[in-house]
Amino acid sequence: MKKTSFNYLKEKYSLSDIDIQIIEHGIEIFLSDGANILTAIVVSCLTSNFYKGFIYIVTFSSLRIHSGGWHSATKSQCFISYQIVFSAMLILSTFSFPSILLTTVYTIAVIYTIINAPVEHIYNPLSDQERRKNRLAALKSLLSVSCLFVFLLINKSEHVFTICFAVAWNAICMRLLKRSKYWREHGNKVCNS
Repeated sequence: MKKTSFNYLKEKYSLSDIDIQIIEHGIEIFLSDGANILTAIVVSCLTSNFYKGFIYIVTFSSLRIHSGGWHSATKSQCFISYQIVFSAMLILSTFSFPSILLTTVYTIAVIYTIINAPVEHIYNPLSDQERRKNRLAALKSLLSVSCLFVFLLINKSEHVFTICFAVAWNAICMRLLKRSKYWREHGNKVCNS
């Protein structure tokens, strides 16, 4: 069925084999990311944490897409690791952390992201133009998230932890990639300017 659908697209729109591969890859990413997000939303709803889940997904996704970072080796590992981290956020959000601790962790994560974004994955090197575009987008996302963080902090919202966790986990993913074997071998020549 898949082959028939892509053959139809190829013939109807005069697409090349590379165009079909790009479309197929895009669909795979959409389904993979969609499964991650949908599962996280279902878990959020089942645990009566919809807003925490929504805030985490939007915050983490908006930063992650532009700042880069570590990736799992397979789609199934990605799914499992995302759900483990998401569940950890939900569990940890039940505890009360001092505002000064959350603010400190948040500030360190923001500074790290500002200095290092975007980090690049070995299989997804960026051109200079893409690097500048992603850096600017990551900084804009950080500014938006920081405004929300300050607003929630002032209003003593329970969602301060959720944003702090998302920004800190994003910074950790960036650091994990920078500490990877590839990064140590090639340094900033390819991965970050």
